[in-house]
Amino acid sequence: MDPGGRPAPPRARPVLAGVPASDTLVAAASARLRAWDGAMEPESAAATIYAATRERLFRDLMTPILGSLAAEAFAGAPRGAVAHMTRLKAQLGTWIRADDRRLLAPGDDWPAAVGRALAGAVQDLRASLGDDVDGWRWGRVHVTRPRHPLSLAFPDWAPLLDPPSVAMGGDGDTVQAALFVASAGYEVWAASVARYVFDLDDWEESGWIVPLGASGHPGSPHYADQAGPWGEGQLRPMRYAWARIRAEAEGHQVLERF
Repeated sequence: MDPGGRPAPPRARPVLAGVPASDTLVAAASARLRAWDGAMEPESAAATIYAATRERLFRDLMTPILGSLAAEAFAGAPRGAVAHMTRLKAQLGTWIRADDRRLLAPGDDWPAAVGRALAGAVQDLRASLGDDVDGWRWGRVHVTRPRHPLSLAFPDWAPLLDPPSVAMGGDGDTVQAALFVASAGYEVWAASVARYVFDLDDWEESGWIVPLGASGHPGSPHYADQAGPWGEGQLRPMRYAWARIRAEAEGHQVLERF
């Protein structure tokens, strides 16, 4: 699956070119952003730098405006004020490309604002991921954390109940939908529940996949066996011919009346 290369980075390069580099690590991060194609690939360090800088820039812009309401606007689930902030954040690229400075302080400009945000983002990433910029891969921080409804009530059983985490590409603005919210770091908060690809010319070539598996039983081998392939954008075969379904079935179950 295409993790969603976005057209904004090439158009934003003039702004990035004017961003001051406060130290060698910031300069290295800026260079990776300028060379980036905009794809939120799990192995991309530039994707992580982009996400961190964007979050920092938006907070820098909105906190003085929101004042005491800022904590509520940037905390919690993507509902209410948080959802509104997410929609506003999607306009950042438009404002920068149009040089719309209405949210900037008097006398400020976008290269300076982005430069401060980048420096702050680099500081945050360095603290959490270390000094190796190439190690700041998107898949290290942008991961799923599925939780079974009973694991909160029975925490000792959580290792058995909770499905495994997987690294994901994409974000909330890409074809590979994988939304994160600031209050949860870069952890995936919402993603596609199921994917279907139908081949109308040859139904046997259709495919499907779900985030976890076909079984809801934590002890089943099919409880979370699709998690890894789902995170990688793969599909499972979707068969229609009954003879082929029977031939390829790994097992058969018969339901009988008592």
